[in-house]
Amino acid sequence: MKKVILSAALVAAMLSGCSVMQVPGFGQPAGSSQMSDSDAILNEANRLALKVRNGEINKVEAADELDAFRIKRVGRNPVDDDTFATYRAGTVARESGKLGAQAAQARMRTKLVEWQRGWQSLSNRPRNPAFTNYLMRVFGLPPLVARP
Repeated sequence: MKKVILSAALVAAMLSGCSVMQVPGFGQPAGSSQMSDSDAILNEANRLALKVRNGEINKVEAADELDAFRIKRVGRNPVDDDTFATYRAGTVARESGKLGAQAAQARMRTKLVEWQRGWQSLSNRPRNPAFTNYLMRVFGLPPLVARP
C-alpha cells in the first residue's frame, strides 16, 4: 500500500500534479518554517493538479506556476533553482513524450540524491530549500537541514 501511495505521489510531483496528492503526513501543520513552506508548496501543487485535471492548464504551465509560487513564498536560492530546473526539464520531456514517467522520476531522484550528498560540504547553504525539501518528502528522502 505504501509503495502504491509513494508511486502516485512521485508521478504527481514530476508532472506538477496530474492528480491531487494525498500522502499521509502531507499538508499537516509542522513546527519549522521549512516544513510550513514545503506544505504550502504541496498545497499549491494540489491546487494546480486540479487545474491540470480539469484541462485548464497543461503540466508545463502548472510547473511554471508552481515555480512562481515557490519564488514568491520563499525566494530564490541556488539549491531550489537547480532542483526546479531538473523538475521542469523532466516535466517538459515527459509532456513531449521524450521521457517516460519512470525515467523522469529517476532523473529527479538522482538530482535529489546529489543534493543530499553535497549538502554537508556546501559552504553557503540556503536557510530554506523548501522546494527541494518538498520533493525530498515526496521521494521519501530526508530533508536538507540548514546549519543551526
